[in-house]
Amino acid sequence: MKVSIGLAFLALVAISQAMTVMRMNVHEDFKQAPEVNDVTCPDKSTCPTGQTCCQNQEGGYSCCPLPSAVCCSDKLHCCPNGYTCDVAAGRCLKGDEFLALFTKQPSKPQVNDVTCPDESTCPTGQTCCQNQQGGYSCCPLPSAVCCSDKLHCCPNGYTCDVAAGRCLKGDEFLALFTKQPSKPQVNVVTCPDQSTCPTGQTCCQNQQGGYSCCPLPSAVCCSDKLHCCPNGYTCDVAAGRCLKGDEFLALFTKQPSKPQVNDVTCPDESTCPTGQTCCQNQQGGYSCCPLPSAVCCSDKLHCCPNGYTCDVAAGRCLKGDEFLALFTKQPSKPQVNDVTCPDQSTCPTGQTCCQNQQGGYSCCPLPSAVCCSDKLHCCPNGYTCDVAAGRCLKGDEFLALFTKQPSKPQVNVVTCPDQSTCPTGQTCCQNQQGGYSCCPLPSAVCCSDKLHCCPNGYTCDVAAGRCLKGDEFLALFTKQPSKPQVNDVTCPDESTCPTGQTCCQNQQGGYSCCPLPSAVCCSDKLHCCPNGYTCDVAAGRCLKGDEFLALFTKQPSKPQVNDVTCPDESTCPTGQTCCQNQQGGYSCCPLPSAVCCSDKLHCCPNGYTCDVAAGRCLKGDEFLALFTKQPSKPQVNVVTCPDQSTCPTGQTCCQNQQGGYSCCPLPSAVCCSDKLHCCPNGYTCDVAAGRCLKGDEFLALFTKQPSKPQVNDVTCPDESTCPTGQTCCQNQEGGYSCCPLPSAVCCSDKLHCCPNGYTCDVAAGRCLKGDEFLALFTKQPSKPQVNDVTCPDESTCPTGQTCCQNQEGGYSCCPLPSAVCCSDKLHCCPNGYTCDVAAGLCQKGDDFTALFTKNPAKPAPAENDVICPDQTRCQDGQTCCEILGGGYGCCPLPNAVCCADKTHCCPNGYTSGSQNCQRNLLQKCRALSFFLILWHTF
Repeated sequence: MKVSIGLAFLALVAISQAMTVMRMNVHEDFKQAPEVNDVTCPDKSTCPTGQTCCQNQEGGYSCCPLPSAVCCSDKLHCCPNGYTCDVAAGRCLKGDEFLALFTKQPSKPQVNDVTCPDESTCPTGQTCCQNQQGGYSCCPLPSAVCCSDKLHCCPNGYTCDVAAGRCLKGDEFLALFTKQPSKPQVNVVTCPDQSTCPTGQTCCQNQQGGYSCCPLPSAVCCSDKLHCCPNGYTCDVAAGRCLKGDEFLALFTKQPSKPQVNDVTCPDESTCPTGQTCCQNQQGGYSCCPLPSAVCCSDKLHCCPNGYTCDVAAGRCLKGDEFLALFTKQPSKPQVNDVTCPDQSTCPTGQTCCQNQQGGYSCCPLPSAVCCSDKLHCCPNGYTCDVAAGRCLKGDEFLALFTKQPSKPQVNVVTCPDQSTCPTGQTCCQNQQGGYSCCPLPSAVCCSDKLHCCPNGYTCDVAAGRCLKGDEFLALFTKQPSKPQVNDVTCPDESTCPTGQTCCQNQQGGYSCCPLPSAVCCSDKLHCCPNGYTCDVAAGRCLKGDEFLALFTKQPSKPQVNDVTCPDESTCPTGQTCCQNQQGGYSCCPLPSAVCCSDKLHCCPNGYTCDVAAGRCLKGDEFLALFTKQPSKPQVNVVTCPDQSTCPTGQTCCQNQQGGYSCCPLPSAVCCSDKLHCCPNGYTCDVAAGRCLKGDEFLALFTKQPSKPQVNDVTCPDESTCPTGQTCCQNQEGGYSCCPLPSAVCCSDKLHCCPNGYTCDVAAGRCLKGDEFLALFTKQPSKPQVNDVTCPDESTCPTGQTCCQNQEGGYSCCPLPSAVCCSDKLHCCPNGYTCDVAAGLCQKGDDFTALFTKNPAKPAPAENDVICPDQTRCQDGQTCCEILGGGYGCCPLPNAVCCADKTHCCPNGYTSGSQNCQRNLLQKCRALSFFLILWHTF
């Protein structure tokens, strides 16, 4: 028995020793030799300890087998410290002492470390494993297995048993390996085109317009864009040398830079490093999850690897029975604004926008660059362009011209109803100020508190501060301010050009956009030049002294977007609704097709009803806070022509061939005698040649556009007028005032009015319609009557015209003030002209125009006409009856009965029934159809 126990004990000892040897052997396999620090050269190659790095002829480094050696200028040899190189004699000199030059040996190329996803590095032969801080540590094994506790690792082919602290492979096991910190990323030198060069090198522009790396710190970049020299030297490109006094070196050759690696761009334009994931944070922006294609957790603080689910309560990432600690997100990198060009395209930071030959902008790969006149090239700041020689000049120094690259087209943003904008991928949500803010989610749900929003498919639980979708919930998202509208340049015809451009008139009489600020518009109406230049249209050039550029071509302007016009002629922005306010005018509800609330202060979205008492908009069980209206834009005054037609502000009324007026698209213009064209102020019309003349300068004649016909106001019984869409109501002074509503009900106090279909409750100050009520509307003063011109036969002509006798012995109207009446009694001429009836012309010296044709005058009233209370007249045998909207019409019957509907009338002796005129004759009813009241014809 003792022998058996002894044998068993010996066997256990043997097994234990074998396992110990196996574990020692495994650790020996992965044990690193003690590190001996080599000498690291500027290009990251290494030389043995006690040697010196010297640059070689290939632009890299070789090893001089001496400590602190002197590197010779031929880049092949070296000398001991304290000696000087005599390359021509092949010697190292120190006073009278000399040695043969030493030959350099190749250095050891850099061994690239293993680069982890966060750009930290681990030594060659090790493995990057994520750590508990969300970064990476180094497992001292190649192709290792990273354990789920983020602290340990195992050899390739083993599995981690974290609970037991072992690496398992069948029955074999090892103790877990502990990871070591990785080496943080070494910052590189970033070039202007965002490519990078290693630390200690210099970015120099290359011949392709990008950048290459000179293997020297603070180097001098040579003008051939191929070579460089050490700091303090000058480039002698022709001789292939770097010069410093009598000393010279061979030129250094540049190496390619490392192209920019694009980061991951988040929806708010912040960025995360490549291989990470953008996850929304609790501030409504985005943070970086240090995993690719990660799962973003609902607490907006953590994330999990792809394929896992978040268990926020337990602080774990789950995948079946496997779990990991939640990963913590890191801040994202804020957006770096590009350089914005005048056409809203963009160039990378550190570059310059230069106009191209297409009228847009391209990018010069230099900061604050000089843009060349050929619109293809550019030069560094402080240089001048010699386009003919293809060079950039600065004294005796010159460089090859730089070639511009295309700019990045404008990225369309989301435009909100108030014309503010939100970044692409976000949603416009109304805020509590009546404007709009940006929800940082696409197609989001806007919450009723006007402060928060939820992802698409969720509902807002504002009281609990959550977004709900079944059992799933997220914290409410906070909206960010939108970007205010940037006003374009408005042209005289109300079309617009982008900010930084100039409106120039085109050949069609409208305006086009010159892609330059404060530009000079050329006389051909097709081209333009920069400010300070003059147009040489014949040569197709812009001139400034001896300098010239090709003419710039104008682009079409953006047509005017019509605002919504309210009944009082004020306007609201497109997509909004005109709602009457408490002052009797109109304000703007910031919603399309909105419901205007009865308090005249608020409004609701289409399909909702106003609950003014509760301050809510209702739609079933859904409710929103009432929206507050904003002031509308007052009417912009137009130019009124003598015939009461109108032209847009900044244009001129010119008489046309029909006797009316058309609009010349120029301010204070000269109207040409053909009544078709016009010229700018200060020019004269050469109708025969089709030109406008000013000294030796000439322009094509401008063509006039039709004017806007007069819109007739509503005429009140006292001949005063109210704007179209309003109602005349008698006032307390016995005259008439204007109720700002169509077909309104005039209240008995002669101060107020109500909408059509309502009744006045003057005592309560309300307009009633069933259970609905509104505040009474206040009337505004009407416009006094403007008297027509009365002719000798009592007929009348419109104000601003002239009575001229016609061939019938009466009078007709010449459409000109203080006109000359021609002897043929058919035509007339402007004041100061004489009639040449035979030639059909009006003449004034050398100036002439076609004769004007007269129009019929309004007949004088007959003696037997019936005069109505509002001083209008009906013919003899008719009856004046009041009509809808105020005023009187004529019933075609004498002494007729006017019906209460103010539309019909009945013969004398009849009464107005529900559908006809009735009369009880000897107990036998007789019925007649209604007669229709006629409007006045004069």
